Amino acid sequence: MSENDEAGGGSAAGPALLAPLFARLRPVGLEFMRFGLVGTAGFLVDASILQLCLSWLGIGPYAGRAISFALAVTFTWFCNRHFTFRQRGGGHWLRQWSRFVLLMLAGGGLNYGTYALLVAWAPPFTAYPVLAVAAGSLAGMMVNFATARYLVFGRRPSRPQGNRV
Repeated sequence: MSENDEAGGGSAAGPALLAPLFARLRPVGLEFMRFGLVGTAGFLVDASILQLCLSWLGIGPYAGRAISFALAVTFTWFCNRHFTFRQRGGGHWLRQWSRFVLLMLAGGGLNYGTYALLVAWAPPFTAYPVLAVAAGSLAGMMVNFATARYLVFGRRPSRPQGNRV
C-alpha cells in the first residue's frame, strides 16, 4: 500500500491536474486540506440553516444561530469522522461527537477572542473588521484541526489480546 493510499487518497485521489499535489501531501497535509473542505461545507450548512430559521420559520437570530450551529457542528463531525479522519479509527460515536462539540466551541472561543482583540487594539482591523474575522478564523481552524486530529479522532492504543478487561 502506498503512502497516498494510507492517507486515504487512493490512486484516484482527484482530477489529473491535482494528482501532483496529492502525491506530495503527507497524511497530515491531506487531512488538513480535507478538514478545510469540511469546514467550508459546514459554514454553508450553518449559514443556510440560519437563513431558513430567520426567513421561513420566523425564529429569531439567537435561537436560529443556536439551531444552525448545532446542525453544522454535527454535520462537520460526521464528515470529519467519515472523510477527513476515516483512517484514524472510530470510537463510540456519542462520546466522540460530545468531545468534538466541546473542542470546537473552544476553537470558536479563540476565533472570537482573536477577532475581538484585533478589532479593539489594531487600527487596520478596526477599519476593516473582515480582516479580523479572517485572522480569527485561521486561529480557530488551527486549534480545531489539532484538537480534532489528536483529541477527537486520534488512534486509540490497541491492547494486547490477552489483557482484556
